[in-house]
Amino acid sequence: NVAAYDDTWFNRTWAADAGDVTGDIANGCSGTDTSGGTDPVGPSQVVSVAANTVAQAGQALSVKVQYNVTDDNANLTGLGLHIHFDSSLVTYVEFADAFSTSLITTAGPFMDADNTDGNASTDMYLTAAWASFTGLNWPGSLDVTLADISFLVSDEAEDTDTITIDFSSSSSAAGYSFIGEGADIAIQGATWDFDGNGDVDALTDGLLLIRYAFGLRGEMLTNGVSATDSPLSSAEIEAAITDAQSIADIDDNGVVDPLSDGLLLLRHLFGFTGDDLVRGVVDLNGGRTSAEAITSYMDGYMIAQ
Repeated sequence: NVAAYDDTWFNRTWAADAGDVTGDIANGCSGTDTSGGTDPVGPSQVVSVAANTVAQAGQALSVKVQYNVTDDNANLTGLGLHIHFDSSLVTYVEFADAFSTSLITTAGPFMDADNTDGNASTDMYLTAAWASFTGLNWPGSLDVTLADISFLVSDEAEDTDTITIDFSSSSSAAGYSFIGEGADIAIQGATWDFDGNGDVDALTDGLLLIRYAFGLRGEMLTNGVSATDSPLSSAEIEAAITDAQSIADIDDNGVVDPLSDGLLLLRHLFGFTGDDLVRGVVDLNGGRTSAEAITSYMDGYMIAQ
């Protein structure tokens, strides 16, 4: 009997999920779910996708869900959240991580038959809920990551420009409305971000290309050089580098070579420019030989920012 609990947020969350908000529970509800287009009134709980998130067809996608509030109040009762996605473009894999303080549940995926986010581009959703039973102390700080959700992007996604992630709320804290800042995540082709952590780094991605070009595979390829925040397994990183062989012939001589193409990428990521970038490593019979042409080419496959 949820009405037996003296916690308005908890009552409203589970009653709303059950589809039967009546009596004292309904009267105790506060906060506005803006998924249907209602303008928020007063302070709001705000959920968004982390900046600089990009996707690649056929690759793993890590979606980090960020939380904030408009009045800088880090001590509320919780939040009931739905994360919406398009199942024709991405397949849900797991909640790789979820903010642990007062976590009630993570679940799904579920069909979004009622279009609760008001977005025709999504058809399924995941749910997560947090409820503080001990007072106004959630989440305890601002600008926190509520969840890191792993998806697999379909191969068919290469025929579209973006993947939509959207949000709606099953419940917001008393006195607060909800703002879900959905995102259209850009779908990129191959990039130099082989380990998929959203950053292209000399001592990770640069060394990964050199090792791969020298013939290393599996754990020997990735040990000690994949980023600590990479969402990809060794096999997935190897697959990403294999896919990127289509762009890895940097000097355009028809061969991907560790001591030419590999060193060019490594030098570029270390900030080398001009003659310092190309000296001694460019095949002069290749289609790209000048520092300007090679720099422009490599810049074209950096991750979107």
